[in-house]
Amino acid sequence: MKKSLLAAFCLIVVLSMVGCSKETRVNLGVKIEREGELAPVSNIKFELLPFDLPAIKKGLVLLNRPGDMPPRDSLLIVRARYEQMLVEYEGTLDVLEETERALKKIKDTRSNAYRSAFRKHEKAKKVNDESYEERNTVESEYLAAREAYEALLGDWTEKAYVGLEDTLSVRRETRKITDDYSIKSDKEGRGSIVIPGGDWWVTGRVRNPNQKYTVYFWNKKIEAGGGTLPIDLDSNTAQVVEE
Repeated sequence: MKKSLLAAFCLIVVLSMVGCSKETRVNLGVKIEREGELAPVSNIKFELLPFDLPAIKKGLVLLNRPGDMPPRDSLLIVRARYEQMLVEYEGTLDVLEETERALKKIKDTRSNAYRSAFRKHEKAKKVNDESYEERNTVESEYLAAREAYEALLGDWTEKAYVGLEDTLSVRRETRKITDDYSIKSDKEGRGSIVIPGGDWWVTGRVRNPNQKYTVYFWNKKIEAGGGTLPIDLDSNTAQVVEE
């Protein structure tokens, strides 16, 4: 039963688009927001796929019924605690460095001022040592929680995407696409490649510098009909995905 459903699904994917033979030069430009302005992104690889990969995966999830994705609530709680601990630890380092500078400024090591500064420095060192140990403990908890979540996610993914390789192979065979096509952006955030005609999806991701643990994700459909096709991507047209 599942094989027939999978075959039907592959057929739907195959019939969803009809390719053509007109080669097209794709000129890609990528920019993301940095400090309030759009700036080019270098050394980022974008794949050009002859299929809508996210849509295919979504279809397979509906077909395979793997259940709900593993929840991330407990992982996010531990991660937030770890992030807060990092901030607190950096704060103790700042205080330690400040008390050390103050201590070094006092030349008379027998003075009351020196003894007072020394006590402050020793206290700051103790607080920093305790914060360091706590940071390491929380970091270990976070790494263990992340490993456990990734194991659960891996099991879910294996069930959810049964038939993915077969589906993609059928799509490639129908379009007669045997090569992989990708563009790597240069220092100006640009790149170029010639692709066969037909419908394509430009897909790639860039780490979001404005929000930790998120990336900008693009999955833009284009039609290669010959000639030159300029494609400009930026953070305003991207989907923000949490990692």
